[in-house]
Amino acid sequence: MAHQNSSQPHDATDSGAPLVFGPLGGFGLENVYVHFLGGGGQGIRGHYYEKSLQRMAPLSLDTPYRLSDIVSPVPVGRGAPANMPSVFIEHFISGRVYISIGSPLKNLGNGYQPASANPSDPNYRIRYQYFEPTFDDYGVHVNLSYIDCLALGFILMAVNSTHVRNSPLATLVNTKTLATAAANAATPPGANVVPSAQSLPPAPDFARVLPPMAYHDAHNANPLYHDWSDYLQKILPHGSVRIAGCFAGSQAGNISPPERLTSQSYDYIAVFDAKGYVTMTAQKGSGTANAKCGGIAGHGVGDRSAVTITFEALNATNGIYGCDPGYGWSYVDPQGNPQRGTTASITNDFFGWVVGDLLAGLNFGFPGSVVGFNGSLIRDLPSTKWWGGTMPDGAVIDPADTPAGRGVLFQKAQPGQPWNYNAYAASIQDMVTAYGFSLQDRLGTVLMEFDRTSDPDSFLMVQISNDQ
Repeated sequence: MAHQNSSQPHDATDSGAPLVFGPLGGFGLENVYVHFLGGGGQGIRGHYYEKSLQRMAPLSLDTPYRLSDIVSPVPVGRGAPANMPSVFIEHFISGRVYISIGSPLKNLGNGYQPASANPSDPNYRIRYQYFEPTFDDYGVHVNLSYIDCLALGFILMAVNSTHVRNSPLATLVNTKTLATAAANAATPPGANVVPSAQSLPPAPDFARVLPPMAYHDAHNANPLYHDWSDYLQKILPHGSVRIAGCFAGSQAGNISPPERLTSQSYDYIAVFDAKGYVTMTAQKGSGTANAKCGGIAGHGVGDRSAVTITFEALNATNGIYGCDPGYGWSYVDPQGNPQRGTTASITNDFFGWVVGDLLAGLNFGFPGSVVGFNGSLIRDLPSTKWWGGTMPDGAVIDPADTPAGRGVLFQKAQPGQPWNYNAYAASIQDMVTAYGFSLQDRLGTVLMEFDRTSDPDSFLMVQISNDQ
């Protein structure tokens, strides 16, 4: 909606919050562009100050806004500072905010998202980075992701909020340091830098570092990073992995039978064979509906259940790296009828959560780890005790008292074994509060949330790190 009166800030009774751009790492306002893409089919509702009209105007998807053109002489909303580049977002669900340097993004629209690893993409040589916010009636929810590309260091913070969770989401080093560390994770080092290994910041032609998932949906081993054959075929067949905890339940509307959506416990033993195939077999009491796990009532899948994943699915780029392999599942329903199926990717249900525990653990290097923790080897701990949560018996595991909570992950869980964890995510772990792979939210620290109902002057501030 447009706001005709430029002398007054936005009415604080509306939903949403200001998005304000702070220090830009030495880049000039005239050389930085912001774009709003996605939005879950619902688009974006918000406004900015349009200088040519001398009033507020509605925001649009798929439109480049030069920061020098969105400096508002008045607050765009309650709490927002005047005379800074800013917009007010009322509604934007699961969107992406892309920031580019030097040039706006091209060919936007029709659901397009830049393909960071595709040399034919029209934006391949443009330097850009995104973060992922939701602005809705419940507040602001935002994460910082380096899953698809690494080009700019961001600092995201909730300003004027005393009730915020996980603020700031910060890049703790300059972009040269961050990009160099990520470049050294590739095989060979620097092979993941666009346009070349010699183009790291502050080189003017630097575009990005390509993470493993820059190659989306690749059904083959990743071309830039190690494959998983040693870990899956040589290390893990010598033991088993316990995947156990609580599934909170799901309200996904396209999944049946309903037992797959119920809040319930899970307890599986995963066994890898010499080919790297894994079979996960339910243990006694697994799949029991449990209100302590969540609020979705019904029957669970029970303990006559199994999940299977092939080596090829795990080793593909969209497997362990992408946390999105296909798998097979089976169980016997409460009426005694066998249920089974296969998926092409991970699903938002009980089996997807169970598989997700295994995938997150493999990225972190927990399965097979012979590092000691609290009197046990990490490989002998059930998955919930890797990062915290609720066990099948209702016991609550404090995240601070877990290997993940104490930073014993990646190379610290697999010392001297660089093929046994996600080397890219490991390379940036101590430098950013961000996603290095898509299930890193098992750690519970990568999502910032705040609410203008409790903090009516709060807003989201975005800063860009210096290159060096």
